[in-house]
Amino acid sequence: MNSNLLEILICPNCNSTKFDTKILNGSSTDVEEGIVWCANGDWFPIENRVLEFLRPELQYLDDRKNFQARHHQELKALGLLESETKTASRDLDELNLIQAQQHHFDWYAENDKQAYDSYAVMPFWKVVDRRTCAIWNAKIQAEPRAGRPAKLLLDVGCAQGRSALMVAQPGVRVIGFDISKRMVRQAYVNFNEPCKQPGEHDFLVADGSRFPFQSDVFDYALVYGVLHHLPDPRAACKEIVRVLKAGGIYFGSENNRTIFRRIFDLLQRLSPAWHEEAGAQPLMSSSEFARWFRGTGLAIQTSSTVFVPPHLVNVLGVKAGGFVLRASDAILTALPFLSGQGGLILVEGVKA
Repeated sequence: MNSNLLEILICPNCNSTKFDTKILNGSSTDVEEGIVWCANGDWFPIENRVLEFLRPELQYLDDRKNFQARHHQELKALGLLESETKTASRDLDELNLIQAQQHHFDWYAENDKQAYDSYAVMPFWKVVDRRTCAIWNAKIQAEPRAGRPAKLLLDVGCAQGRSALMVAQPGVRVIGFDISKRMVRQAYVNFNEPCKQPGEHDFLVADGSRFPFQSDVFDYALVYGVLHHLPDPRAACKEIVRVLKAGGIYFGSENNRTIFRRIFDLLQRLSPAWHEEAGAQPLMSSSEFARWFRGTGLAIQTSSTVFVPPHLVNVLGVKAGGFVLRASDAILTALPFLSGQGGLILVEGVKA
């Protein structure tokens, strides 16, 4: 973790924007292990470069206890042992939904059935990811120059770095967060191996129900298949607008509320292509996005894609499956009564 990340954070417990850091291992630009605490005395551990920045009820208590045992003297010297964070109050139903997502993605990070890495590279997603991010990358304008700060891109629900890797480019600093600590650890590994760009990315463990960032700081916000995992997508949309700078761009993709959905659901029951754990609202529509962003200052456009079952693309493979997907998109989006019925809804918005 780069310690300058603290300049744009908000404490998930008290909303403080003032933080101190004790570096236990590493440097200010590469904190391998350390302690972060806010003006209120709430502290958060950094382990293996990952900041666990969660409210008490979502914290990894075993990890926290082990960290505290290893660094008891340092915490005591800083006066933090006496100011342990108290459990914050929040809606119990919402908390249960968030914890269910956290447990699911911790499991999905590595398991015997289908790890997330395997899911992310199946032919269907390779085709969809490549097509979608090619469109978005063309709109991420970053020209790196000496002395010029990098553009900031927020990757909401970053998982193991899948979406961040697709939009990473020189002149852009990716800051990703996810509720799953296992996923975030994998993001550091996956992002570092191919990119080798120290200082151009940071990942932390945080809750997407309320983004732990100050307002008006990001040039881009990427929310790739994440809103349908959250307990309140509408609230998350307001958070997207809040953290974007004026002129900032939001890129999003979600499950569409389409007339073809029953076919996909039937195929998933017969032969699951992946293991989904959706939140309170697994499907969304263009009218809902319009309503959620109305009055926020973010002007959005929506479109739909994917009119063939993912199972078919997986069987055909990347080349043939990609051709079928592109051809069906071209034909069906040209028909007014079907143009919005693709399996995925793509959203773009610019903050006024």
